[in-house]
Amino acid sequence: ACGTAVSQLPTYRTEAGGTLVHKSSSSLGFLLTLLSSSLSALGGVYSEKLLKGRASASIHWQNVQLYLWGVAFNAIGVYTKDRQALLGPGIL
Repeated sequence: ACGTAVSQLPTYRTEAGGTLVHKSSSSLGFLLTLLSSSLSALGGVYSEKLLKGRASASIHWQNVQLYLWGVAFNAIGVYTKDRQALLGPGIL
């Protein structure tokens, strides 16, 4: 999201004659998008390694714990973003 936002920002440079010329920042946006997706993937892999690295619980219980955190954080996100739609007519 950060890379996409940056690539949409208009940037200008001044030429020798004093005129403004539009300059695209799509390469910076692409690099930031690549960095953001890589960090997100590494964070997911690392958290799963931390959770499943210990052999004290079954793999099924570890999956339940992992999915419950995802459900909780997504529910918080939906409630903060679409609170009026949920409280009004409901989900459907």
